[in-house]
Amino acid sequence: MVAQAGIADRGIPPRSRLTTYTCSVRLRATLYRTLERQEVAVATPQVRADLPIPELKLLYAESANRCAFPHCGQLLAMTDQASGRAVVVGEAAHIVASQRQGPRGRFPISDEERDRRASNRVLLCPTHHTTVDRQPLVYTVEVLRQMKADHQARHAPAPASRPELASLETERLQSSLLPVLGLPVVVASASLRDSSLSEGEAARLLRYPKGSRGIVFPFIIRENRLWSFSRLRENAHPFADVVDGDVEEIATVELAASDEGHRRVVALLNRSLGRQLAMRGVRFDREHQRYWAMADRDPEGILRERPYQYETKGGRRLTRNIVHHAHKRSGEPKEEWYHEAARLRFERFEAAWFLSVRPEFHLTLDGETPMPSHRVGRKITRKKSHLYNDGYLDRLWFWKHFLTEGGPRVAIKTGEQTILIDGAFASTSVTWPGVPGDSLVVKSERAAETLFSVEDLDDDTDDDEEWWDEDEEDDQ
Repeated sequence: MVAQAGIADRGIPPRSRLTTYTCSVRLRATLYRTLERQEVAVATPQVRADLPIPELKLLYAESANRCAFPHCGQLLAMTDQASGRAVVVGEAAHIVASQRQGPRGRFPISDEERDRRASNRVLLCPTHHTTVDRQPLVYTVEVLRQMKADHQARHAPAPASRPELASLETERLQSSLLPVLGLPVVVASASLRDSSLSEGEAARLLRYPKGSRGIVFPFIIRENRLWSFSRLRENAHPFADVVDGDVEEIATVELAASDEGHRRVVALLNRSLGRQLAMRGVRFDREHQRYWAMADRDPEGILRERPYQYETKGGRRLTRNIVHHAHKRSGEPKEEWYHEAARLRFERFEAAWFLSVRPEFHLTLDGETPMPSHRVGRKITRKKSHLYNDGYLDRLWFWKHFLTEGGPRVAIKTGEQTILIDGAFASTSVTWPGVPGDSLVVKSERAAETLFSVEDLDDDTDDDEEWWDEDEEDDQ
């Protein structure tokens, strides 16, 4: 009777006059198989496809890993502090139930979206998942969709702000090039009387005319011929004891048209500049191809720092030492002299000629003896590392003022001909957004003309030749 009661409890109708003790083994096995099938049918729910992993990740991302129920905001995936393992408590709740008998299940929606899309899910904590499913008339499809949209809007990343277009500014772009206004018209050449003469030996044989102070006579020797800006056909020139009478003259423009001719014109121009600077206490460092200011020397022959007054880029008058003797903090002098220096070189761009100015530094031990190379690198690198645009322009303006001697241009007299260089750096206007707070006032106007500077522009050959006939007394 115990068997009958157990079968009846499971909803199995008893067989007529069947007892545990009288039923056959076959019948008993059949009954148990029926029981097992019924138990499985009751305990196992209908299996349905879950939300795909990519859609689930999208749901978590859009919900910022928090419950979407208003004023909840519980984190739904976190690290357990005790075990260090990940714990996920979030539930991808259906907005429209998977089955039509479920909460909000009769809302029209495609089968694909119902189960397989994040658009039909709202991320909730377990508590609020239960809340919305038990009150489907309160939490309707429209309410849940609005809840999800509001939550995502609150946690959406801020849109990248578009940078405001800065107002464009027009500024002057300053170069380090001084335009050449005039070149010698011709270059003269003649054969050497002694083909074995070097340039140094030839220089010692030159006989300078009376009244030629302040005038330079640059020359080079190429292929046993002397090349110069001087008119070698004239009777009174310094090369009379050096060259023969087979003088040839060629236009400077024509000579510079070939590569070798261009190199010879540049060499003569650089020699002209170097000899004029030498008369003003500037020496040429052949090893490093730069000019450097020499120290002053007092009547007793002791080298001193060299002050110089010039007009800055802002238009102020400033006096500073262009040769500086470094001292220790204790006041003890060091074997370390700093000299303003520059690489000065004539350059040609298409048909235009310029004097290129590149400020540098030169170091000596005593104001004259060059400092050994192994001691120079670190010191110069440290000084140059602090030489920003402002400081670099300061040194450009110093060299411009030094070269022009404060005048509107540089005039280098090479005998009967003159090299004229503008006293204002080449510049152009640029329109760009600019750098906030980086405005720099630069005074780029040329210096005022004087009677002497106006004479430099006179191309009358007769006036250029007047110095040949001056008396020695007039030169004192």
